Amino acid sequence: MAEKLTITLTGIQQDETGERDINSTTAPAEYYEKNGTHYIFFEEKDSETGSTVKSTIKFKNQILELTKKGNVTTRMVFETGQEFLTDYITPLGCLQMGIQTHSVDCYFKKGLPQLKAVYTLTNEGQAISENTILIKISKTL
Repeated sequence: MAEKLTITLTGIQQDETGERDINSTTAPAEYYEKNGTHYIFFEEKDSETGSTVKSTIKFKNQILELTKKGNVTTRMVFETGQEFLTDYITPLGCLQMGIQTHSVDCYFKKGLPQLKAVYTLTNEGQAISENTILIKISKTL
């Protein structure tokens, strides 16, 4: 049975000029574990269009996967030392991006998952930005 919780996602992006951009989203989430794989389901509002984006986080054995479906659709896979190509589909078109993962950390705090991935986003082999995604799960008050 899924447990109702709160998810906070913080994305930190640093471009080639050194400029940093930090975005944070908090939303209600459902979390459950099955056969050693952990799942987190939540919905986000697109800040530009107001449309809903359905998101799923899946992790097992230090491999993290983030899937988004809606106005923006993508599947991002983070595994230390690996690069995965992904299509980033927007209303303006599709971009193929590379995710070169430097580290993935998964640990539990008070029985709830806390995740961090550090990666380089690439396009056609060129680094676009250095990124960190922080995922914190907490009990809903």
